[in-house]
Amino acid sequence: YVSLSPEGLWKSAINNRRGEAFVKTGYIFKNKPGTSVGFINSFSVHQLDMVFGHNDYSGLQRSFYSNLIYHAPFKDSKHTYDAGFNFMYDDVDEALNDSNWTTKEMVPGVFFQYTYTFPEKITLMAGIREDYNSRFGWLTTPRVHVKYHLGEKTSLRASAGLGYRSPYVIPENISLLTSARKLVFLNEPELEQALNLGLSLVQYANVFGKEMMISAEYYYTSFKQQMLIDMESDTSEVYVFSLHGKSYSHNAQVEVSYPVFKHLELRAAMRYNDVRQSLRDGELLWKPLVSNYKGLVTMAFSSNMKRWQADLTAQFVGKSRLPDRSLFPLPYQLGEFSPAHTIIHLQVARNFKNGSIYVGAENLTDFTQQHPIISAENPYSPYFDSGVIWGPVMGRKIYAGIKIRI
Repeated sequence: YVSLSPEGLWKSAINNRRGEAFVKTGYIFKNKPGTSVGFINSFSVHQLDMVFGHNDYSGLQRSFYSNLIYHAPFKDSKHTYDAGFNFMYDDVDEALNDSNWTTKEMVPGVFFQYTYTFPEKITLMAGIREDYNSRFGWLTTPRVHVKYHLGEKTSLRASAGLGYRSPYVIPENISLLTSARKLVFLNEPELEQALNLGLSLVQYANVFGKEMMISAEYYYTSFKQQMLIDMESDTSEVYVFSLHGKSYSHNAQVEVSYPVFKHLELRAAMRYNDVRQSLRDGELLWKPLVSNYKGLVTMAFSSNMKRWQADLTAQFVGKSRLPDRSLFPLPYQLGEFSPAHTIIHLQVARNFKNGSIYVGAENLTDFTQQHPIISAENPYSPYFDSGVIWGPVMGRKIYAGIKIRI
């Protein structure tokens, strides 16, 4: 992206290159039914270079992962276990403008998981792993999963566990570099830790002679440690800091799928989000740019022999809290919430023996976010920001094409 402003040329560019190599092997013990061993190794190199106006970022990540896993029954197939060893190594070199830093992380660990299966009734998985992180010390990670069949067409799942994660703030929040504000780290990045709880119910029911699937799920995540972004307290700086308060998310979803006719299937889903974080002053607020709900309706039609196919997708996006810019001059302020909106996609295809012809439309309602780039006419002003995106920036798109199979 290139823009000519009174201060000169403002340019934006991203160069993303990645290479990976995998080695996977395994062995099944012929004299020990249900016993096997697997060995997985992977190596990757990832180079990321970005330029946004005066901000110049480059990052090089070299990673190695190795996992040895042994699977065997205790006495019978109802009781099995998995045990093994894994090793992870990360070497990351980053540079932002005149600042350079290197992060090296080695994590050897062992794990054990027990599985109990009573066919058509219950499945229980309980596991624990112990890792040593060269940056953060010893980490203990327990987890448990349970699946229970309440009936022939009803199943209930529950899960709980801890999770750890090493954050890389800049590549995970690229939009922070697309504003005129300076990125400020108030402390060194810390290991993120979260507790996750989940519950889901799946029910199959006979409706007018056809099988309807209904699922409902709820997940709760509570962060004990997390790196947060504060883009609201200052007009010239964006702060990165460790959590000192609460940070959590509630997510609930309901999904229904039903074959309305022989050639028409309907699927509908609705997800509710409640994601909140404490700012530096301790105030608990909705996380910016996270919608409070998302809905999806899809209709898929297919004629005999799939000669004709049609797909309609409707996305319903609820409001999201916008970053507070009340400290900025009035022309560069935002409202409190983004508006709820609907996006519709449609495609129709006629298939032949050796190809197909298709026509479609994206964003059929032609809904777009108005003025997505703040102070676009002056990208080097202190008010410039192109990272507050909550909706589509491209309008209606009509397309057609031909596919030929050789």
